Amino acid sequence: MHRKWDQNIYLEDLKKAVGNVGFVMGVVVLTVILMRTVLVFAKTPGTTPVLEICSFPMALSGFTIFSAAFPSWAYANQYYKEARNHYDYFVVSRMSWKKYGVMRIISVSISGGLIMAIPLAIVFSYSYMIGSRELGYLFEGMKIRVVIQNLGIPMVLCIKTGLGFLFGAFWALVGFLSSFLLKNKYAPFLIPFVLSQFFWVIFQDYPMLNPNHLVRGENLDSYGLSAFLLFVYVFIAALSIFLAFLRKENQ
Repeated sequence: MHRKWDQNIYLEDLKKAVGNVGFVMGVVVLTVILMRTVLVFAKTPGTTPVLEICSFPMALSGFTIFSAAFPSWAYANQYYKEARNHYDYFVVSRMSWKKYGVMRIISVSISGGLIMAIPLAIVFSYSYMIGSRELGYLFEGMKIRVVIQNLGIPMVLCIKTGLGFLFGAFWALVGFLSSFLLKNKYAPFLIPFVLSQFFWVIFQDYPMLNPNHLVRGENLDSYGLSAFLLFVYVFIAALSIFLAFLRKENQ
């Protein structure tokens, strides 16, 4: 009976994570921002390589500057709301703080990941419809060009969407951890943005460690390495949240 209650509340939490106004707004706003630099290519369909079209939204739309703030729109401040209403203690009266932390890690990761992945999937799909299947001189001399030729453009676009999901999951977890530690409703929106800008400074000599360089995949000339490093960031953020909840349980 207790296990069934856990499953029900996990499922309910996931539904709330992707079924709220913040999630919808994040997806819509980010889609509009990304699409506005792609629509111009619809005037000359079939003349520009698909992957070249896909590179424009991330380079010219302001995506890189503000991308870290969007994943938190959906669910990163949920703990602050629950703590303010003392709902968190109602939940932990039926499950441990550790289980509560795991539940929130999963729901926040999925909501933040989808906020990034859905707009990217829409933009990439549209780009594939209006773009040329040729690579032209794109990524000339890079190892990743061979990878694209072997996998095919549709698979590469799926991989890039997956990178977006990991990127969004990481920043959503950072936002949630900020909210949990600072007990402030604005923290999950401000801290990821500030930290994202800080990364440009501390990793200026090591750009491959900057998450902002990993979301495209081509910057490191390796989709696999980009995915691995993003997964490491997600793991570090998730582990930090789990340890924070474990400490709260032992208090």
